Amino acid sequence: MKRYFRVFFHVILGIVFLSGEAVSYDFLPSGVALNYFGFGDRAGNSGIRLDELEEHLEILSEENYNVLPLGELVERLSNGDETLPLRTVSLMWSGSSPTFEKGWEIFRRYGFPLTVFVPVGKVGTRGSLSWDFLREMVSSGLVEVGSQGLGLTNLTKLPAEEVMENLKASREKMKEELGEEVYLFSYPFGLASVGVERMAYGAGFRVGMGQHSGAFNRRYNRFYLPSFGMTRNYSDERRLRLILSTLALPLGKVEYRSLVREDENPPDVRVWFDKDWDSRSVNMLCFHSRQGRLEVEGLGEREGFSPVFASPLKRGRSRLNCTGQVQGKGTIWWGVQFFVPR
Repeated sequence: MKRYFRVFFHVILGIVFLSGEAVSYDFLPSGVALNYFGFGDRAGNSGIRLDELEEHLEILSEENYNVLPLGELVERLSNGDETLPLRTVSLMWSGSSPTFEKGWEIFRRYGFPLTVFVPVGKVGTRGSLSWDFLREMVSSGLVEVGSQGLGLTNLTKLPAEEVMENLKASREKMKEELGEEVYLFSYPFGLASVGVERMAYGAGFRVGMGQHSGAFNRRYNRFYLPSFGMTRNYSDERRLRLILSTLALPLGKVEYRSLVREDENPPDVRVWFDKDWDSRSVNMLCFHSRQGRLEVEGLGEREGFSPVFASPLKRGRSRLNCTGQVQGKGTIWWGVQFFVPR
């Protein structure tokens, strides 16, 4: 595998800048994507209760949050649309579980736009949604549909030619069944590499979604954008309101590998702030899903930082989440998912 670094926005934890007086900074408009996987008891731990979904949509409705289709949100952010408010929300559903049918009734009643990602090869099979149901949702005018490929396959493990064939075939099948082009992609399990991202672009997709937490703005890599997983243990009102208060951290660049090689474990992550942002009054905290809170080393004169992992990452997936509070603005949240192959 070729050596690469992902350049990205990143917030990391554990470092405090307190000297001097903070300088005003104009934050770019940010987006957050709420990613649902199923509804009701049959959905297991990856789903949420129907009354919780109703509570989420009631908050968005009653408090007048700006909710846009994911494709529109990414395009408007990318184009620097100055009419967007500071925060905008997109709603996603990922998978093919028939438990979504009950949730769809609630989404439709509230009238919010929804982006539905499906593993194309599973649609119409036993225990999955049908193409007729997807066509019904699309005809409502509320739903845009995206692909998760032909199946829930870790694309980073496949040869390049198989990845491209998978991506192109999924787009062709969706056009055949739904009568429209599909431009949105969600990486199965949230796993991607620079090579897979480039192939998603080459296959005709315009957006790629991961499963790492955080907000995003127009400077983010649109082929690996974050989404907040709304699962049984992470869907209460307090967390929802925290997510809705989130902005993207002002960053210059970040260097890291999301696919961790054995000879580079623990990963080396280096984060530089946007040079125009005065970070001195912000207390950032960073936590790894398996190692807890991490120590951080500063880079330059308050120019950035590098988190220090306590030990090599274990095999499989793990996540790094970084948050901070900005006076008068709210929460900054950035995350990344790491994958150590077995």
